[in-house]
Amino acid sequence: RGGVRRVAVPWLLAGQLPEPDHLLSDLPKHFFALQRFSQLMLDLRARPKVHVSYLREAWMNHDDNSVRVTMDRDVRVAYEPTARLATGMDHFVRPFGQEVILELKFTGRFPNWFRDLVQGFGLVRRSAAKYVDGVEAIGLSVFNYRPAAGDRPEDAPVAAGRRSRELIAMP
Repeated sequence: RGGVRRVAVPWLLAGQLPEPDHLLSDLPKHFFALQRFSQLMLDLRARPKVHVSYLREAWMNHDDNSVRVTMDRDVRVAYEPTARLATGMDHFVRPFGQEVILELKFTGRFPNWFRDLVQGFGLVRRSAAKYVDGVEAIGLSVFNYRPAAGDRPEDAPVAAGRRSRELIAMP
């Protein structure tokens, strides 16, 4: 991971390495992470496609980060083919509806109180990939996905429409 100032984001997404004053940290490992990001982005020809937004409530152990609990609410995903950094979205989908995504993270031993929490509330373990589920809910046709000759539907990066939700337009 490596952080850059907001002004450097378009620069970075255009394939340029950030300048020293763009960096949030002067640690070499952060600059190397940004170099790696740039190289992967160029190799994959990756471009902005989707804006993912959610409200996160995070809790962690006060002594260290060995136990972390996050609750993500109001997950919204919108098609966004630019590097626009804004919180508002005009047209979005809610791939998880009103569900809260609870993540229980730990290092070392699984805490007994996590087990009690899961059992007490009847929680179910399942995947909650915000980006992938959001793309799926929007529909691959928006992204101009075209299967290659001989591709089977199950080979598509995401099966379009499998969990589609209504597109919400905000005034």
